[in-house]
Amino acid sequence: MAEVYFCKFYWLHITLLDGKEFD
Repeated sequence: MAEVYFCKFYWLHITLLDGKEFD
């Protein structure tokens, strides 16, 4: 399912940012 993969990828991106703002 692409939805689950996208969700995990998005979550990983947020975790990597660690609250950093990437405009």
